[in-house]
Amino acid sequence: MSYFKNTNKLLILAIIVLLVTNIATIATIFYKKNEIATESQMKCYQMPENKKDRFGHFMQKRLNLNDEQNQKFGKLRDKYHQKGEIITDGIHQNRKLLYVELAKEQVNLDTMAAISDKIGQLHSQLKQISIQHYLEMKQICTPEQQKELYKLFKNAFEREERPMNSRKFHNREEFR
Repeated sequence: MSYFKNTNKLLILAIIVLLVTNIATIATIFYKKNEIATESQMKCYQMPENKKDRFGHFMQKRLNLNDEQNQKFGKLRDKYHQKGEIITDGIHQNRKLLYVELAKEQVNLDTMAAISDKIGQLHSQLKQISIQHYLEMKQICTPEQQKELYKLFKNAFEREERPMNSRKFHNREEFR
């Protein structure tokens, strides 16, 4: 009789192990099925990786650009960024020179003024190419798109005009 008791215990243990294994297998199948469905949904709406492409994607959606307009915007954007990066690099280099001068024991105010003037000139150039970029984009847009484009640029310029202490540097949602 002890043989049958041990056999019954083994059978019950085997049934429990099989039951747990089946439940785990079924749960894994459902989990993976949902994971695969979520991945396929995400592929339908993939956000571009770099900031420039995210901004292009943002503009395409916000202005409802067609493919031809989107291509033209991309070319304009590349041209603008190429020019803008050169100017921005110049601004950064001059700021570094400003900091070097500030670190000196005897600060030369004439040098500081010249560097500040150069930074101002570069900022002016950056504004000029921004305005030119806006005007070129405006030519591509329909009248309805032009209104939305104006709002976007107006908001961007107003954001730049705010004093430094009132700007929100964190949690920017515009282009994420």
